[in-house]
Amino acid sequence: MKLKKNLSVIIPAYNEEATLEEVIKTVLQQPMVAEVIVIDDNSTDKTPEIISSFGKQIRSTRNKTNKGKGYGVRKGISMAQSKYLLVQDADLEYDPADYAKLMKAMLQNNPDLVNSVRDFSSQDVQLITRLGSRVIPDLVFLFFGKSIKDIVSCYKLMKTETWKKLNLKSDRFELETEIMVKAIINDLDIQEVEISYKPRSKQEGKHIGVKDGLKVAWMLLGYRLNKKKRKF
Repeated sequence: MKLKKNLSVIIPAYNEEATLEEVIKTVLQQPMVAEVIVIDDNSTDKTPEIISSFGKQIRSTRNKTNKGKGYGVRKGISMAQSKYLLVQDADLEYDPADYAKLMKAMLQNNPDLVNSVRDFSSQDVQLITRLGSRVIPDLVFLFFGKSIKDIVSCYKLMKTETWKKLNLKSDRFELETEIMVKAIINDLDIQEVEISYKPRSKQEGKHIGVKDGLKVAWMLLGYRLNKKKRKF
């Protein structure tokens, strides 16, 4: 299947000098990518210089203060111009080569959202990540009656117009949970596709911790208590 160039990719980045250049290059190599939007979250390392080195190959903006991943994604959504959109983390945990799997599922089956499912089977994954991948889907099923294998996986492919309809509010790492809960509440058709995953450690720059997990749990409870008020 020949894929058209109709995908916007948002890359929120904060102090990712070790991996950002390789990530951007790999994203640009994907045949369906029409535009790359990098949001620099007020990095203090060489991230701004790396972004500048790509010139007109990418679009970018820089936050005046550190705002968080969710804020960056929301800004990127407002800038996106292609038909489809997904978010790419600026590290090397997710492989852009998997875009083809997501696009194939979207084009063949026409769901509202194609959600990625990380393969943890042979990986040395942080305990907090492994626990979150089990507990959060259980909470979603308990509160909303919907079985989703991987709530907080980064790759979520939707039409750009659908992203905008979600009217996201999260500023930080609870963003992925907000996306999935709003998709469930609004009865979006969700398909899941397994992808590769190479987790990094806290020493390698992993930013998510226990505090973020608690925020996610609190968000789920809030949406459950106010379910009827959260539709489009």
